[in-house]
Parts: sequence; structure tokens; C-alpha cells
Amino acid sequence: PKFFSYAACDEIEAWIDQIERETSSGAIHPGSVEEQSHGKKYFFGTGCSYATGHPPGKEEDHSIPKWMQQLVVKPMEGAGIVARGW
Repeated sequence: PKFFSYAACDEIEAWIDQIERETSSGAIHPGSVEEQSHGKKYFFGTGCSYATGHPPGKEEDHSIPKWMQQLVVKPMEGAGIVARGW
């Protein structure tokens, strides 16, 4: 990997597997998941209306998981890949 270490990739993949298990059991908010022919798309964060079909201003909050904040978002913000607080 060029950005994430192998250990970080393994940890992120383990969390993704957990999200899949939670989705299968119904623990993930239905509006956070969209079935695709090639897999699933997951939508997290305030203002995410694409998957839910809500009109602008009527979005729901499907909170970004803490592990995703710590393992993905913060390192990317710290490296300047995305703006802080995006």
C-alpha cells in the first residue's frame, strides 16, 4: 500500500467485514446501504440523501462509524488528502 500500512489495511478490512455482518443482520440503518449488481454501497454522514431518496433539506444522519473516523478519515485529513471536517 502507498498510504495505509498493511496492518492498517488488515484492520480496515476486518471492520468492513463487520459492517457486512451487521448489514446482513439488519443492524445497519437500511438507508445507509444500497444494493448494486456488483456489491453494496454504504452511505454514512449527515446530509447523505442519495441512498435514502430524501429531497435536499430532508436528509438523515447515518453517523460515520468511529473506526472509520479513526482509521480512514483522520489519517487522510492529516495528510491533506481531504480537508479537515469535510
